[in-house]
Amino acid sequence: YLRFDNFDVLSLSPELFFAVNDQTVTLKPMKGTIARGKSYEEDVNNRKRLAQSIKNKMENDMIATMMQKELERIADDTQLSERCQIEKYPTVYQLTSTIQGKLKRGIDAVEVFKAIFPSGSITGLPKRESIELIANYENEARGVYCGAIGYFTPQGEAMFNVPIRTLTIDKKTKIARYFAGGGITARSKPLEEFHEMLTKTKILTTYDRPFQLLETMLLENGEIFLETYHVNRLQRSADYFDIPFRLDDVKNHLFELKRAGLKGKWRIRLLVDINGNVTLEREPLKPLMKRAVLLAKKPIDSKNVFLYHKTTERTVFESFREQLPGDALDMLLWNELGEITEFTIGNVVIQKDGELFTPPVSSGLLPGTFRQYLLDRGKIKERKLYIEDLQNIDAMWLINSVRKWVKVDLKTE
Repeated sequence: YLRFDNFDVLSLSPELFFAVNDQTVTLKPMKGTIARGKSYEEDVNNRKRLAQSIKNKMENDMIATMMQKELERIADDTQLSERCQIEKYPTVYQLTSTIQGKLKRGIDAVEVFKAIFPSGSITGLPKRESIELIANYENEARGVYCGAIGYFTPQGEAMFNVPIRTLTIDKKTKIARYFAGGGITARSKPLEEFHEMLTKTKILTTYDRPFQLLETMLLENGEIFLETYHVNRLQRSADYFDIPFRLDDVKNHLFELKRAGLKGKWRIRLLVDINGNVTLEREPLKPLMKRAVLLAKKPIDSKNVFLYHKTTERTVFESFREQLPGDALDMLLWNELGEITEFTIGNVVIQKDGELFTPPVSSGLLPGTFRQYLLDRGKIKERKLYIEDLQNIDAMWLINSVRKWVKVDLKTE
């Protein structure tokens, strides 16, 4: 965060331009981007796509090789290591490579800056010609964006970033500006490049509310229904959000719960906070007295990551539940494409022509444990379901691992 008389700069750049420490200089150019997936499965697939992308890896390697050659003018024993390593961030995966060398005698951190600024990762190559092309095509200066922000110390150390993911606020006009861009190669596809730039702006609209991972389970006479399914889903979400997950700790809490001698049916909430701390909450399971459900009046946004992971961040669901009349059990949700998704407290299954269907996770819903259990056993099938499909169904159920099958009646207001 930099504060000046006329403007402020907020930089969350993940890219290291260069660092000097004990006469060792390190560069870490970042080229190659893909959006994080919304669900765990989509996220894993996107990471694999980036790792296998010829275009992104070639672009990264070309820039890293050019920057190594630049460094050789001022450093000895340069090495290009850790090529095309994937780094994980809240909204994107990025490819980075690491270049290191020992500064030549008489070369200090200031000379490093003079020799390699601006970073080749944002100019392209050949560097001089690329800078000239950029000057011709871009009708205004980039300002702080793609420059360098950092510090020099009296001891000769230095560290600078490349200010991507950076916001500049004009104090007089009260206007904030955020730039995004990407490298163009012969393999570039315009639409893909455009979507990549949009991905790089997601940081502006991703609001980090405090939340915990959550699993709601049924304890019946000392046994947890679908315990393995719950633990596996919890572990996947912990990996997605980079939350420390101590499997032994989770299992110990569940073991102590099961040996507590509780009789009958209990609703269990297992919570894991951002530091990996585990807590358990329990209450006797009360019977459901309502069966009526309503169709939501407005869509959910299927791009909302929290639809795909069970957490305490339930703002979307709570907003719909606030609209429920007193005689209704739940609200049936749908997305911006008119696809049915889920209820606020469970997945949906409909019966049509003698078969049972549930929407795919890609429509924007939680991969429920009981839902997955039924899919694994062939009891239900995945199929995209639309609002108009509700006019000709034989039956509808709300399902979750606590209540299992709850037959519901879809009402019109």
